[in-house]
Order: sequence, then C-alpha cells, then structure tokens
Amino acid sequence: MKEELLERLFFHHPTDFDEQEDLIKVINFVKENDISSNPDIHVTASAFVFNADKTKVLLVKHKKTGLWQQLGGHIEKSDVLLIDAALREAREESGKEDIEVFNDGKIFNVVIYTMKKDVVHTHLDIWFVFTVKTEEFNPFEGQQLKWFDQKEFGELNKKQKDKGLMRAVKKWKYLLKKGSII
Repeated sequence: MKEELLERLFFHHPTDFDEQEDLIKVINFVKENDISSNPDIHVTASAFVFNADKTKVLLVKHKKTGLWQQLGGHIEKSDVLLIDAALREAREESGKEDIEVFNDGKIFNVVIYTMKKDVVHTHLDIWFVFTVKTEEFNPFEGQQLKWFDQKEFGELNKKQKDKGLMRAVKKWKYLLKKGSII
C-alpha cells in the first residue's frame, strides 16, 4: 500500500499553497513511517461521493463533533490500497453498494487534520472521488447522512470553516466546469 500511495501522492496536483504544504508533509510522513500503526498520527482515507450528475455530494454528520463531513475513516488490514479503504468506508457509512470510483481513482484532496482533545491526534487525510447511480442510502449504525447541492455545501462551509471542505468547493466548481478533476 505504501508504494502505491506514494505514487498517487507524487502525481497529485495541489490546488493551493495550503494543500501543497499538506501534501509535502504527508509524502515525508509516508516515506519515513508505517502509515497506520501510530495512534497519534496516521493516514486516513476519505470518500467525496457525488450523485450521478455530480450536482450533489453526500455528507455524514460526525457523531462526536456534530459537524458535516465527507465519508471516510481509518485503514484496516484488509484494505490492499488506500482507495479500497475509502470505498469500504463509504459503503459502510452509507449502506450503498453502487458506489463507483471516479476519475481513475486520482487523489482529489490532501488535508491534515489535527484534533486537540485530551491528546493531540492527527489524521493525514487522503480524499478520493466516487459516484453513485441512485441517491437513496441506508445509513450504518444510525449515521445521519444528507445530500448537499453546491449552494447548500458552500453555505455549510461558511459555518464550519473546514479547510478540506472549503477546498473541495473550489474543486467541485472546476469539475462541473471542465468535466474532470485537476
């Protein structure tokens, strides 16, 4: 998984200076460490899931923070590639099996999240894009899920100020305009 992840990271094109900084930090971490064994800092996989015409994105309300965010989570031993972890998490959290990889599985976003509660905990979060054929979902374990159109998504981000989601707004606009991801 490590070599494949490094290759994907090397081919990723960050869209702003902050993402470039996060990308460099993630590459250096992946080169020098086991990507999932450290409980304080590790790589996570996220799924930015679009409906079929890419006019809505599926978000989950995080149980601990109460914030809306992309689907995703930690790597498991059964995950061969990082994109497998993102796809597994998306299917588990949404209850949808019709989730498909979009844009040849290219990385969509690289974001470092540091949570400070009792101890500092850092996620080096790698995002992939997926699409679904239908908008119905069957949330896992009482998860709260919702489809957001671009306007709702933008308004949500003004409230939450999540750097990953804020960057995703720009990338989504580009996707709709150009038909592909940067």
